[in-house]
Amino acid sequence: MFDAPEMPDTFWCTNRAANFCAYPSQAEDGRVWVITAFDPAGGSRRELLRIPTEPGVTYDWGLSPDGSQIAIFKSDWNTGEIRFFPVAGGEARTVTVKGYVNLNSICWAQDSKSLFVGTSGSIGATLLHVELDGNARPIWQQPYAGERDGTWGIPSPDGRHLTVLGQSAEANVWMIDNF
Repeated sequence: MFDAPEMPDTFWCTNRAANFCAYPSQAEDGRVWVITAFDPAGGSRRELLRIPTEPGVTYDWGLSPDGSQIAIFKSDWNTGEIRFFPVAGGEARTVTVKGYVNLNSICWAQDSKSLFVGTSGSIGATLLHVELDGNARPIWQQPYAGERDGTWGIPSPDGRHLTVLGQSAEANVWMIDNF
């Protein structure tokens, strides 16, 4: 058990071979995410990575199951970019998800060789299977559901199944005469 500087919105854990979990926290200046790794059994922790960010911007991220890299994107209606940061050090790289913008969720496939990425737009939400070069294939679509439009895909530990989050909204309007 240990104290975190703030309650993290998300944390990710690797597979058993890599055997660690990680969570982000915002540095005081708001320009850096500090990714901290921790041992899920023992509680010891260490700084894993620092990722430059823009203050006031919403980000989503994922730790690859093999623990080798972190994928991160900023929520933006105009871009479909994902940045990959190697955990062991080295150059970060940016990939554009081909044909899609407004990314809203990310989760690694169990083999650490692709991602499940949610996106949304005027026609609804789409769950994509995205290769590490940005090639994307839609695997599930949800018609437009209003403000809460979005989707998420989470693979099972054995990588053979996928849990999908979809949302819908229904509304009625009533007109009352002579009220």
